[in-house]
Amino acid sequence: MMKSKVIILTLLVFILSSCSNNSSDTSGLISFATDKLAEIESNQSAPAVIESYSVTEKSYGLGQDIDIVITFDKLVTVTSGSPKLILDIGGVARDAVLVSGSGTNEYTFSYTTQAGDTDLDGIELVVDLDASIIFDEDLLAPDFTLPVLDLTNIIVDTIAPSISVFTPPADGVYTQTDKVSFSIQFDDVVSVSGVPQIPFTINAIPVNAVYISGDLTDTLTFEYEIQASEEDTDGIDYLNLDINGGSIQDRSGNNAITIVAAANLANVKVDAIAPTADTIIINTGETYVTDNNLTLNLTATDANEVYITENADCSTGGTWEVFAASKAYVMTPNVSVTLYYKVRDLALNESNCINSSIAHDTLAPNAVGSITLSNDGSDIASDNSSWLPVTDNGPSGVATYFYAISTTANEAGIVTSGNWTDTLFSTSFQFESGLSLIGGTDYYTLVKVVDNVGNESTIKASDAWQIIVSPEAITN
Repeated sequence: MMKSKVIILTLLVFILSSCSNNSSDTSGLISFATDKLAEIESNQSAPAVIESYSVTEKSYGLGQDIDIVITFDKLVTVTSGSPKLILDIGGVARDAVLVSGSGTNEYTFSYTTQAGDTDLDGIELVVDLDASIIFDEDLLAPDFTLPVLDLTNIIVDTIAPSISVFTPPADGVYTQTDKVSFSIQFDDVVSVSGVPQIPFTINAIPVNAVYISGDLTDTLTFEYEIQASEEDTDGIDYLNLDINGGSIQDRSGNNAITIVAAANLANVKVDAIAPTADTIIINTGETYVTDNNLTLNLTATDANEVYITENADCSTGGTWEVFAASKAYVMTPNVSVTLYYKVRDLALNESNCINSSIAHDTLAPNAVGSITLSNDGSDIASDNSSWLPVTDNGPSGVATYFYAISTTANEAGIVTSGNWTDTLFSTSFQFESGLSLIGGTDYYTLVKVVDNVGNESTIKASDAWQIIVSPEAITN
């Protein structure tokens, strides 16, 4: 179309030139040329116009490309110059340069964000042809008028989120299974990937409080569970936030600043070392007592409180009291009891549980029922008497039987060398020698029962018995 127009113009110039050299009437030719030019101009296409544009709606962070694609209704070629789009980012003009599209109908302009770019209510843009020479496929200058643009969702934020509030663990002593918690608040909402952590030390041994929660908020929580035998009596120490191969970013993709403010954690202590309960000695170690007012002698390591109970679970039936090496304890009368004993330290770590047993007994054992005689006594030996075993009325149990010879049914007539003698728990006994018994005299076997605490039963006397008198020796 452009070529036809040039030919007609050339022809018109030629006719006008001829007219100046020839006086003949050329008005018809001039009219013809003019009409043809008008016809050609009326048949020409309109210049290329922008049909549409596209740009990803999001918040752009530092170093990210804002790509804007403009689509024309015809092919458009840049023959010289550098057309660009001027982006208004927070009142600052930035150039989005042409990166591709000349000779096509789709032009791509791009701008890489830089430090300081901030526009939270949407950018603006205008076309700057920069003295460029641009033709469409019909050799017409395109119309670069942009359609109505809604750029309110094209946000620019190149400021990295930083920690505004750091909350360390509360002061106190942390023991086994306790959670040591750190909280970090950023000045912007962040997203978290991976498992970031806060490194800290317990008595110079490195451990990590790992990320627990907070994704898509401005506050992240980190925790560490205290393990057995960990201890730090002068307070833990911590380091800066460790991304640990993951990421913490704001919505624009800016990586968070991980510097954590200094804080004094001298009062955040760890004590997961359990104390020990070493010994519990009742009185001076007796097994049986007649007085139920006891003295408990206790030894332990790192003990702040003591718990004593008669329950085998070692956790019920008692109360925690301030630890003392000696403690009064009143037990129930006439029972056997096992005392369970444990301690705990200031951090409330509990020790092992140990125990000791004792029996209180003020009840006399039962007397023997009857005594069986053998009728074999002599002037130097008692009757070999026997009886059935008996039981104790109290908890200590029968310890032994005592045997004696008397001329009465009680202790008043006990004979020389026939006094109370321990049978060593045997239920039969006799003095085999050493006595001076007299024929024709009634003697009685006396038996009493003694329990383990020393309580004695009533005395049981046998029926009367006499010795067998030896015949007189032959003298000649």
